[in-house]
Amino acid sequence: MIININKKQYNNKITFDVSGKLDIETAHELEEELIKNVSETNELVLNFRDLNYISSAGIRIVLKSQEQGKLIVKNLNEHIMDALKTTKVAEQLKLNIY
Repeated sequence: MIININKKQYNNKITFDVSGKLDIETAHELEEELIKNVSETNELVLNFRDLNYISSAGIRIVLKSQEQGKLIVKNLNEHIMDALKTTKVAEQLKLNIY
């Protein structure tokens, strides 16, 4: 499956626009990008506007990133939000929903 990750950096804020499917086959790609960039920023933003699907592997990467205390997740569609709520992950994340 395909995932697209586009990085935008402005000062100490890095935004990753993530599209496609975040699953067992693609989660490592996002994880690698986050690991490479976490020390360079004060704020990481995951823009899930065009993310169609997230599996437990993808959710694990999001949670792991949250441990750094710098993560904002935004633009979740209904299906992604349902997955995060069902797994109780939504309660642990800083979500910007608009």
